[in-house]
Amino acid sequence: MKKKDIDVDIRRLEVKQFAMLDFPDEEVVSLVENIHVSSDYKNRLIVVIVSAEYSYKEKKCLIIDVANYYTINEKCWNEISKSNSIAVTLPKSFMSWLIEVSVNNTRGVLSAKTEHTKFDKFILPLIAPGAIKAKALAIKKSMQ
Repeated sequence: MKKKDIDVDIRRLEVKQFAMLDFPDEEVVSLVENIHVSSDYKNRLIVVIVSAEYSYKEKKCLIIDVANYYTINEKCWNEISKSNSIAVTLPKSFMSWLIEVSVNNTRGVLSAKTEHTKFDKFILPLIAPGAIKAKALAIKKSMQ
């Protein structure tokens, strides 16, 4: 199965956390970015949370966490889940692409939230195609 074989829709974006704190005196700011992925078999749901924290001399300047909610099309889900009743495994290529889309969505949210402020120069850097090396995601069926 390839990423083009999986029909996915973005359901919503949710800003989990956003804070513009102390603006740095200098332009040298460090960025720490984290990605967290979760899933829900019953609802065909994948959630990718992109977190970014900008800091200057170990003091936080700006924090953003955006949850990206995706659902797999029901027809597609039925097709990929029928061969295995315990879990559905989404391939690495699909997950890498979904993470790239999520980072791009977060970049847009960051731009909108900082527009017309002194923080509008804070950006999420572009990601080179193929730079994200995600693992395959196994979405396990609940055994209740």
